[in-house]
Amino acid sequence: NELDQLRHDLQLTEDTLHQRQQATAALAGELEKRQRRYRTIAGVGALVFWEADSQGAMLSTTGWATLTGRTEAAALGHGWEDSVHPQDLPVIASTWAVSIAGNTTLDVEFRVASGQQQWHWVRARGAPVHDGGPMAWAGVLEDINARRQAQDEISYLARHDPLTGLANRAVFHTRLQQLAAAPCSDTVVVL
Repeated sequence: NELDQLRHDLQLTEDTLHQRQQATAALAGELEKRQRRYRTIAGVGALVFWEADSQGAMLSTTGWATLTGRTEAAALGHGWEDSVHPQDLPVIASTWAVSIAGNTTLDVEFRVASGQQQWHWVRARGAPVHDGGPMAWAGVLEDINARRQAQDEISYLARHDPLTGLANRAVFHTRLQQLAAAPCSDTVVVL
């Protein structure tokens, strides 16, 4: 009877060990999958790697502290929104909703507060992760600040004289059209 009990205990121990080995192998597989994902994303020159749930709550970030000067933990959940320019939040929300509804990639540009208290343009790109678990998204934030500044400069130069900085004929013509289309009033209009 004692020998049977020892055999039974030994079999339980072997079964437990086998289950732990399977769990360890599964975790190692998950780790390898995440590493492959991050290596792939790193190839596109990302500032921040992120993973979020289907409601936009951040599950993990890497590089957030370098970009914003705030801790990675501060970005978790919806804390990342505290660093986003308030005018850009509605654009992000609508883009996120469309991506979730269509189970499509996310691609949106917005400003975040950098560590120097300046607004820095980034592009968030992400995709749904289909790995059998709860719906999640993974992606990157890319630095597009130089491109957006160049676009702003070109837009300014298209409407202003480069030597004097004064509005050019195109701006004058547009404002005259707006004035002509506006209802009559006693207010003074500055051209």
